[in-house]
Amino acid sequence: MCIRDSLKCRSCNSLWSNKIEEEVLANPELQKWSHWDMVTQSKGAMRRAEQIDWNDPNFDVISNLDLTNVVKLAMSGGETLIDPRVHNIVKKVVDSGQAKDMRLHFITNCTSLPTRIYDLISEFKSVTFNISIDGIGATDEYLRHGTRWDRKVDVFHKIFTFPNLHWAGVMHVFQPISAFQVKRNVEWFLEQSRRYEKFDGVTFNPIVDPWYLSVSWLDEDHKDWIRDQVQQCITEFNMDEREQRWFDWLHSELDKTQEDRATRYANDYVRAELALNKVRGTNTLEIEPMLQRYFDRYDPENITPSEHGRPAAQFGGKPKPTASFDGKE
Repeated sequence: MCIRDSLKCRSCNSLWSNKIEEEVLANPELQKWSHWDMVTQSKGAMRRAEQIDWNDPNFDVISNLDLTNVVKLAMSGGETLIDPRVHNIVKKVVDSGQAKDMRLHFITNCTSLPTRIYDLISEFKSVTFNISIDGIGATDEYLRHGTRWDRKVDVFHKIFTFPNLHWAGVMHVFQPISAFQVKRNVEWFLEQSRRYEKFDGVTFNPIVDPWYLSVSWLDEDHKDWIRDQVQQCITEFNMDEREQRWFDWLHSELDKTQEDRATRYANDYVRAELALNKVRGTNTLEIEPMLQRYFDRYDPENITPSEHGRPAAQFGGKPKPTASFDGKE
């Protein structure tokens, strides 16, 4: 079984989200080419994901471990705060008496924070959070399909009520839609940063998989427009040096270029957007109209050949390395 998640994020795949796995299996048009399809093309990966039966009452990962020297426990996702397996692990650590000496870290989409997990987390020496937020309002609901923004904001604020909170920061996937909305996003992030002393800033995460979500293929005038929006943020919001460091990765991604691959990558992006829009009943251009030109120029014949949803073409005269999901390089 895939990791439990309540969302279907555009940058995720079926290996990490059971919801995406269900969507891929129900829609053959997403199979055999898309990066979401780790279930029909990457059976080795799925076998590894299914090796452990987390619902088996006889399986107890914590009891088989010596926690004496463990100082930090990190929980990735799916959605850690609602996954019953995460709850079971955290509860066993608390019941063992080790939690009071252990730091805990969560990556979360902020979709829900049940009281039972809140109480358990509060038993640890300290807790830190990386909170995934890719946009504000309807944009985050689009990019992280299944999100309810109003509920997400409630959970976000609740995180800052943990008595043992050390810090909480935002992980922001920097992709074409979020790039065009950078000023709106930064304004919201700054509001939270200046409200909460333990807010640890924003990481503009670059994305290389899937390759077409990188902003490196955008037209140069669009990149300049985004850079100007960043400068407006710095000036209008009086961002200090620490806050301006949020943009380090952003500038790095905008400075990259795909040269002769740019048009093909733009087509890959539109192809994927059209496919998910059809399945999910969404509309990319309603969320970000500035992408219109790429849809207008879309050429379905000029797309990147792929294996397991990854590029399989020759780049610069050399094969592009592709991740292996069957135990082979």
